[in-house]
Amino acid sequence: MTQRDPYGKNLGMTPSQSFNQNALRIPPHDRQRFFVAAKTGNVHTMRVMLAERPDAVHWRLGGKTALVAAIENKQLPAVTFLLKQGCDVNAKTDDNLSSPIHAAAACNNEQILIQLLHSHARVNLAKAGDTTPVMTAARANATRTLAILLQHGAPHTTLDDDGNAALHIATSSSRMEAAQTLIDNGADINLRNRDGHTPLMLAARERNLKAYKFLIEAGADETLRDDLNETARDMVQAFGSSDEKFIAGYHAMVRDRDRMETQKLLPKFHTGTDRTITASKPVRFKNSAK
Repeated sequence: MTQRDPYGKNLGMTPSQSFNQNALRIPPHDRQRFFVAAKTGNVHTMRVMLAERPDAVHWRLGGKTALVAAIENKQLPAVTFLLKQGCDVNAKTDDNLSSPIHAAAACNNEQILIQLLHSHARVNLAKAGDTTPVMTAARANATRTLAILLQHGAPHTTLDDDGNAALHIATSSSRMEAAQTLIDNGADINLRNRDGHTPLMLAARERNLKAYKFLIEAGADETLRDDLNETARDMVQAFGSSDEKFIAGYHAMVRDRDRMETQKLLPKFHTGTDRTITASKPVRFKNSAK
């Protein structure tokens, strides 16, 4: 069937082609006004404009939909309104670098994320780099939205195009709170990436002492081997040899850990009071024989 634009001109195009062509005829001022309303949560202005141009809900500015703009500015009323008007909850930006659920995951806003999930946003929608919302939240250290995603079934074992899962990303970025959230929600602390590396191995390779200490304290296994038969300890020596600060910190961590383990094994003596004395030093009591 022949298509016509809002002004009655015969375009001879398919519906999608007609929509794209009509989008070019949107007055720049109208488009800007609609997006400012979305960013500031001005639902009244958006409602008035949509009454005249119902297709405004699909407009884009800078490659983004108004829904993404509202989410990035944490405007819950605008988000709710746009979703009710039929804005595509899974529409990615033109550059494929974001989507509504990725934007919500990054801004750590639980209410907005829940609204999106109730509107059937895909919890494992991948953007550029095969990055999922869980990965986005992990990299942003957005623990509240990360927990919600995991509780709604978002997988934490998916690998991005670098071959890493969310826990590898969180620890490599020193996002320890996000890493703890992943572990608390069932992420395997020894999960291997595409190259057979655990998060601990990556921390060693990257000389990331903060991540290494966190993972050891959380129970990571230093003795596991990667595809080349190397352990995290091997990688500490191989990659940390040129970083004196990292090596010194690693050895200090080992000494502290060994000292704590030794303290646990030492026999304890009771003085008859509430005080407990360990045998790490000679024990002398008052009036005892010299």
